[in-house]
Amino acid sequence: MAGHVWCDMKLFKKFNGRMTGGNKREDYSQSLKFAYISALSIIALFTYIGHSITNYISDTQLARAEVAYQLRSQSTLVLEISSYANSYFESSLKYDYIFLNQSIDKLQKSYRETTSYIDNPPKFEMGNARKTLSRYYYDDNFSIASKLEQYIKSARLFSGFSDTSTSPERINVLGQLSNGRDRLLIEFLNDAQADFQKETISEIQSIMNIQLYLSRGILFIIILEALFIFRPIIKKLDEYHVKIISQAHEDLLTGLNNRRAFYKQVDDFFNYTKREKKPFAVLLCDLDKFKLVNDTYGHEVGDEVLKHFAKVLKNTLRPFDLIARLGGEEFAIILGNTTPKTAERILNRLLSVIRDSSCQYTLGDGSQGSLQYTTSIGYVVGHPAKILPLDTYLRYADTALYEAKEGGRNRYVRYTPPKKPREPSGSSGSATPQGEV
Repeated sequence: MAGHVWCDMKLFKKFNGRMTGGNKREDYSQSLKFAYISALSIIALFTYIGHSITNYISDTQLARAEVAYQLRSQSTLVLEISSYANSYFESSLKYDYIFLNQSIDKLQKSYRETTSYIDNPPKFEMGNARKTLSRYYYDDNFSIASKLEQYIKSARLFSGFSDTSTSPERINVLGQLSNGRDRLLIEFLNDAQADFQKETISEIQSIMNIQLYLSRGILFIIILEALFIFRPIIKKLDEYHVKIISQAHEDLLTGLNNRRAFYKQVDDFFNYTKREKKPFAVLLCDLDKFKLVNDTYGHEVGDEVLKHFAKVLKNTLRPFDLIARLGGEEFAIILGNTTPKTAERILNRLLSVIRDSSCQYTLGDGSQGSLQYTTSIGYVVGHPAKILPLDTYLRYADTALYEAKEGGRNRYVRYTPPKKPREPSGSSGSATPQGEV
């Protein structure tokens, strides 16, 4: 057992070396599979053996309890036969005769079941309980089997006499049933029962000790798994979880929030704005003639332009402003604590930065270049007293963005609601030009 444990420790240490930095060229997946299957196989084997032992203990206890019950019954039935025989001889009552024969039948049945248990051992058996009982039943020192057979034979012979018979033969048979033989037989049966139960308890205790060692072995293997398999796995899973969460909420090209993260952050932002009673602005930005950039310079340059624009946004806007790439060349921004005048100042600065800078790029083939680009912006100012759904603000900002595009691009336009009510089929609002560069 100790040798197996030592080998298992070497296996887990070797695997842990692979997991925690050993040879990086080792196949991590195969190492994990090998260690996990090995540990699982050991646990399964120990569990199967433990389950088999539990079944064996259960079956053994049931069988031995039945045998012990039969031994006690035989002692009681011997006393009953002696008592009923004497009572029947003295009073000749029919009930004593009936009870006498019932006790004889029960004693014979119990004797047969006990000898059947002794004479038909199972394929696998631990302990000496059966041998002990066999010694009491068949060895010359006790010979319970022959004594019981003779006692049953005498009892049936006695029950066959007439109830009024006073023959010497009947009296002699009655003496055989109650002249002390019954006491000796009962004493042997009680001794057999006591030793049989003692051996049974000792056997079950030994088996339970084996089961206890197996349980400790399973616990030991589980601890090894926790230390050398699951702990590294959990560490890797945590790393993957952080990475997956980051990828799920981050635009991989620009590093900005994606649409999912943007919508999630807006809920908290609106709650804060409503609580603090601060105005805000929702913006939609779209790079001008971006399709032409991709068609002329290629998508690799187009990606560089998108990354450059994202960098400009992060460097120009404030830390608490929300920025996201919704898709393609479309970006959404929410400016916190922003009045219309503040929005104009921020947007003028943003357009100025874009005008004064250009996208410097280096392609995969080593060629370098510079590209100037512009953006159009539509925005709407929101008020904390009445916060609308985000999609509504984006729809308004998109209306203003369309006006900025139509007005010549490279400019921003603020959305203003219509002054007069309109029919449902009419325009959703109007946009007012606010500035251009």
